[in-house]
Amino acid sequence: MQEMALEDLADYELSIPRPFYVVDVYNAHDQFLFVYLDEGKDNPTLYEAVFEGDPRGWVHSLDCSLAGFIGSQLSSYLRSENPF
Repeated sequence: MQEMALEDLADYELSIPRPFYVVDVYNAHDQFLFVYLDEGKDNPTLYEAVFEGDPRGWVHSLDCSLAGFIGSQLSSYLRSENPF
């Protein structure tokens, strides 16, 4: 996923200057979720990169933690819902 996101960033002539790690890629490779590796948190904030058309800007915080996101996805799965 990391390499895919880096290739997509290059295709859109964009870059993220801070170290980051991709945790999900979706919507035909025009969006991905990631965390910054330099925040110094055990449970980092989750960010979204959207290459086009988001009024919040192409990189923005989702106002949730990585653990909160994972917990939400697992809860959806356990309720037999599609977590995606």
